[in-house]
Amino acid sequence: MVRLYIVRHGEANYSATNGGTLTQHGREEAMALAPYISEMGITHAYTSPLGRASLTAKLALQQTPKFSSSEFISSTDSPGNTASTSTGESKPKLSNFEKNVSTEDWCREIIPWRKQWREKFGEGWCSVAKDNKGRAIVDLPATQSRNALTSTVEGSSQSVRGWQHTCPDHAAYSGNFAKFCADADEFLSRHGIHRDGANYRMNPEDVADAEKRNARIIIFSHGAQALTLLSHLLAIPFPIIHSAMWLAPSSVTTIVFEEYKGIEADGIPMGGPYDPNGFASSTDNGSLVLTPRALAIGSTNHLAVQPGMDIYAPGKDAAKRDTKKRRITGIRSNFF
Repeated sequence: MVRLYIVRHGEANYSATNGGTLTQHGREEAMALAPYISEMGITHAYTSPLGRASLTAKLALQQTPKFSSSEFISSTDSPGNTASTSTGESKPKLSNFEKNVSTEDWCREIIPWRKQWREKFGEGWCSVAKDNKGRAIVDLPATQSRNALTSTVEGSSQSVRGWQHTCPDHAAYSGNFAKFCADADEFLSRHGIHRDGANYRMNPEDVADAEKRNARIIIFSHGAQALTLLSHLLAIPFPIIHSAMWLAPSSVTTIVFEEYKGIEADGIPMGGPYDPNGFASSTDNGSLVLTPRALAIGSTNHLAVQPGMDIYAPGKDAAKRDTKKRRITGIRSNFF
């Protein structure tokens, strides 16, 4: 089965240029990911173009040889460590990170969505936000979303209605959300995972391709971007996921594309989870229906203190290290 890992960048210094960078804590968080990710069997790696995400990716993939930047050879090295161009000029060799980790523009944070706040609410609403850029969609009050989406019946039972009808503030972003979902599905289709109604489908030729069938894909992105992707993959209403969930810096979310074989005419998977010797209906053509299922959301297991674990930058005095510093920085700053 295909697995998709979504990693939020480490604690960030947002004031830096080129999409920000990482604080010292953020670097330590990303470095702590390295041994954790090295055991995942990653086959494909992608990153947002923003600096805080790409630096997280570079540090977190250091112990995964296929994607490591440790082999980077600078332009000041001897000619023997350089590659020659067709014109005979020397240039630095690319690291495995540069060769094998692709940048995906759709993985950048959904900051441009802020622009609609000014149009919708005017300057007064924007004035409370940093640099007068307007509030992000995650800043919409959770109480507002919950009140709009949930109605209490007989004191306890709840029913959830369509969010685009009941949450007009979020509905203002329905066009952005649709474009985001289309970009995400185009990305998945490159890995043989094709949108088919409410589920996905893997065609027979891709089912037979062991690399696609067992792909381990990792994306380094951002908090709101990752939540929006989860909304799409897990069919959770957009306002609910943004008002009810939060992803810690450097957290890892794991999605498995569960396989079903044998499809009746109405599209209902038959035979249960995929079994090569199991049931196949008369309409089965060798394809699989794939249903995204979350195995873990926002996991920070890599931040647990482990015997012999050293995630600090080289050169620090070991005697002065305080293991209590290894904590989820975002949760501490936001909620403690």
